[in-house]
Amino acid sequence: MLGQFVEQTLEYQNWGANALTITFFLSLVITSITAWGLLQQVKTTWRDRVAEAVSVSWLSYHSVLHLVIITYGVSISSAALMINGLLALLYFPILFGLAKFKGLTPANKVALALFLAALVAMIVSPHKSIFFLVFAIGGLFSISMQPIEMWQ
Repeated sequence: MLGQFVEQTLEYQNWGANALTITFFLSLVITSITAWGLLQQVKTTWRDRVAEAVSVSWLSYHSVLHLVIITYGVSISSAALMINGLLALLYFPILFGLAKFKGLTPANKVALALFLAALVAMIVSPHKSIFFLVFAIGGLFSISMQPIEMWQ
């Protein structure tokens, strides 16, 4: 079963000395480094019970963004996207820690609900590539919240 799943991925079907294979491996390296950093943040958040210098808006968006990445990855059979989307498993514990130790403002709660509603809309929509594009562009805007939070 796993073998059949792997055989259906873009990366397996196009395996060889080409850009897709190279970017697949680069994606694995970047995802691994990101996962290590997120794991450190999970440990810090829950061990020290603090949520300083972390933007709730940014983390909310990126938690859902990685679920969007998994959804789109499944829709186009991309192993790289599905693996990268698994970072959501590390974003959400940090988000839950922020909610517990820092609290969520009403605006944070509404934003998170809207992000999740958009994810559900994406899942049922045949236009997953458009949702993915919009979320990816939104990620560029949400990243601006992290430095603002660190300076406060």
